[in-house]
Amino acid sequence: MRLLIKLFAGYILLCTSLVLLSINLVQRCDAVRSHFDVAVVLGGGSTADGLSIDSAARVIAGVRLYQTGTVDSLLMTGAGALGQASTAKAMARKARDMSVDSEGILVEAASQSTLQNARFSLEILPEDTRVIVVTEPFHALRGAASFLWAGKAVAVCATPKVPRPGQGTLRARVREVAAWAVNIPRAAGWTMAAWLVPEDRLPLWTLQ
Repeated sequence: MRLLIKLFAGYILLCTSLVLLSINLVQRCDAVRSHFDVAVVLGGGSTADGLSIDSAARVIAGVRLYQTGTVDSLLMTGAGALGQASTAKAMARKARDMSVDSEGILVEAASQSTLQNARFSLEILPEDTRVIVVTEPFHALRGAASFLWAGKAVAVCATPKVPRPGQGTLRARVREVAAWAVNIPRAAGWTMAAWLVPEDRLPLWTLQ
């Protein structure tokens, strides 16, 4: 039992370290100087009243990359919560409101997790597309890792830190630690299963 407790504690420490590395090491989007074909803007949720503060911040950062010519187009990715409109479609509307032409916006509106964001986005992009992923600092490393798991090494950049009331920042970081803890075995399990069963027969809900 003690060994299991130590292993679990070590695993949580690893996941915490990954979040801290993401916060402190990933470059900010306004510092990006290389050119990319597309910025994949990861959905961060929506509400009945509109985009969450996470999604809105990610869209703003992506639009700035587009407006400066750093990227040629934007891919908004993310489904809405049950009973709500697609987050990706709401993100696309916000980008259009910020004067991005519709021709410069792609939408992937089915994914319900970062793993699905990566997998479904890559399905609609040409293989040789140069991709940069846009998300928040605490989430950036997991976003890049999810795309690598899905089959493509990508660049990643982080939005400015989003102000959150009360203990919101701490809660977001704790959720991110938990997301790492769940996603590592989930992604590993999918990969191992794909060695035995054709991927098109694996249930996509296991990646949610």
